[in-house]
Amino acid sequence: MLKKILVSVFILLPFFLAGQADTAKFSRSLMPMEKDISLLLGINYWHWTYGEVGVAKNSFTLAGVHPFASAVFISDELKMDDHHFVMGPKIGGWIAGGASAMALGINAIYYTDFSAGSLRLRPEIGIGMGPFKVVYGYNLRLTGKYFPYVNSNVVSAVFLIGLKKGTTAM
Repeated sequence: MLKKILVSVFILLPFFLAGQADTAKFSRSLMPMEKDISLLLGINYWHWTYGEVGVAKNSFTLAGVHPFASAVFISDELKMDDHHFVMGPKIGGWIAGGASAMALGINAIYYTDFSAGSLRLRPEIGIGMGPFKVVYGYNLRLTGKYFPYVNSNVVSAVFLIGLKKGTTAM
């Protein structure tokens, strides 16, 4: 029941957060874009919990008063417990921002326990602001037969920690 509520909240919340601010006194032009190299830390939860660590190339900007963020990244999802070790090298990207703080992303993940594996494609939707996002995703199986210890549904929280900062004008 809690999982169904979480999925509903993450899918519907961005639409309820949409609002119109009085932007007449603000410039509509894009502010300078800040591009960073960041450490990516995350947690992916449903039936099994995976930690995530990686590196991202991300950018932040303002369009009027609305913040926008984007990232492309390489990471690894890790599930460690007393009985099984599963890792999932991952590559993906996401965009987030605007008045609703909506986040959209796509990932390709190869889960393996070193005896079998499965390639998954995970589209995501949720909320995101700056270096942080919380999304719901669904793992679509592309290769391999049934592979245990992989969530079909997942709620992910990711945070980016800047390692190298830079700013470029738009």
